[in-house]
Order: sequence, then structure tokens, then C-alpha cells
Amino acid sequence: QLQFALAPSRFIAAKCSRRAGKTTACGAKAIQELISRPNSIGIYLALTDRSVEDIFMPAVQPLLSKYKIKAKVNKDEILFENGSKLIICGANHTHKIETFRGIKLLFCIIDEAASFSEKILHYLIDEIIGPALSDLQGQLMLIGTPAAHCQGMFYDVTTGAEGSDVWLVKHWTA
Repeated sequence: QLQFALAPSRFIAAKCSRRAGKTTACGAKAIQELISRPNSIGIYLALTDRSVEDIFMPAVQPLLSKYKIKAKVNKDEILFENGSKLIICGANHTHKIETFRGIKLLFCIIDEAASFSEKILHYLIDEIIGPALSDLQGQLMLIGTPAAHCQGMFYDVTTGAEGSDVWLVKHWTA
């Protein structure tokens, strides 16, 4: 987890077992990046808003409390005292992800990337997130567990079939 969280690569993927702590590792990384870079924006995306509530918030809220990090937690964002913001939401519709156009991102975390529709995942990365990361040379993180269908972008990235010269891939288990 630490190697993943500290990796300087712009494109990083984590293929892990369930309960391996990947969301917690990403939450800790997101908090650290945003409190050390004032007025920055990061995004955590899950399949749906409900999955954000059920997966990400239970991992992040204890970190904020434990380390006494002053932040305002709303349903769709966490605002830090230094002006940085973590946008948290589901990305299950193209009209929703269009709202990310034009912002400058420090990073983007896409959780359960193997479960995203290929159409949405490619559109999200190629048309929206990729350009938003380019200004700051931000980091794109794909995390998830392997899917039974053994196909798609996450599968290709984590098996080396796509972008092995671009993507850093980490694996760990619970």
C-alpha cells in the first residue's frame, strides 16, 4: 500500500483482493496531497453516489478524525482549510462526468475501475479526466478487484496488455 501511495508515476493502477485497503490507501493519499498543495482539486470517483457513501466515506472520515484534519465534509465534496477540495461522486452517467470539464486536477482516483462500463470509462479518461490532469501533470489512479469477465481497460492495464510502458501496476492482498 505504501509503495502504491508514494509512487510518483502519473498513471498507476492497483489490482487487489477485496478488503485489501486500497480505498483507505487512496483516501490517505488524497488527504495528504490536498493538504500539502493549497487550492488544489482532486476527484474520487466510484460507480454511483451510493457507492461513494458506502465505500469511500467510511474509509476517509476516520482518517480525518484520527489526524484531526479540519475539513468540511459535504455529500459530494470535502473542503480543506487551505482551499483545496476533494470532489467525491459516482460517475455512472456521461452527463454527470461532463461537469468535470475545464477544471485543473491534481489527481483522479477511479475506484472499482473493472466494474465501469467500458464506454463510460474510456470517455471519462480520454475526454474529461486526461485533459483535466494535463495542466498540473496530475496523477490518474485506477483501483479495483479483478472482474470475472477478464476484459476491458482495467484488465488490459493491470495485465500489461495495454500501456505497460505508461502504467505502473501494483498488486497486494488483504
